[in-house]
Amino acid sequence: MDRSFLPGPGELGSWLIFVSGLALLVAVVLIPAGNDLADARAARDEALALERYELERLDRYETYLEALDRRDDRLLRSLAMSQLRLTPADRHVLLPVGATGDIDLFGPIEPVPELDEPAARPVSTLEDLATHQRKRLWLIAGGVLCLFVGLLPPGR
Repeated sequence: MDRSFLPGPGELGSWLIFVSGLALLVAVVLIPAGNDLADARAARDEALALERYELERLDRYETYLEALDRRDDRLLRSLAMSQLRLTPADRHVLLPVGATGDIDLFGPIEPVPELDEPAARPVSTLEDLATHQRKRLWLIAGGVLCLFVGLLPPGR
């Protein structure tokens, strides 16, 4: 059986050094790109949440305007009580202690924004080396050095 394609005892270490240098260089390229992708996805998710909030807000205001156009009795009575301070003869206004009587007209219409805080994830040592400005240069230099050492012919 011909085993000439297999590396010899001295060549195996060279291949391992070459592959480890190649892995370092790949990590230096892919880890920051993965972080940029995660940041872009977070920005996209934030924009989608903002869009949902604004669409829900628009829908609530359209419903309010339609109720005004229909002259909804409950809405008109509520507006008269809150904005004009008019109350029907058979009713009394009850205000909480310390309240000034100012009522927010659009407060009940506004939806509650859904803001998700991004979860903090741990940063590995390799990620720290691959993303830090100065350490990244040393990691690239080490990877290139490993590539060249791995490509050297075996000594005799």
